[in-house]
Amino acid sequence: MHSGQTDRVSDLDLNKSLRSKLLIKPVQKKHNSGDPALNDE
Repeated sequence: MHSGQTDRVSDLDLNKSLRSKLLIKPVQKKHNSGDPALNDE
C-alpha cells in the first residue's frame, strides 16, 4: 500500500521534471532565434 503512494510521488516528480524541461526549451529557442550570437553557436 505504501508503494502506491511512492509511485504517485514519483509520477509527480517526473511530471515536474518534464514540465520544467518543456518550459525551459521554448525559452532557450526564443533567446537563440532573437540572438544571432547564440545562433552562430
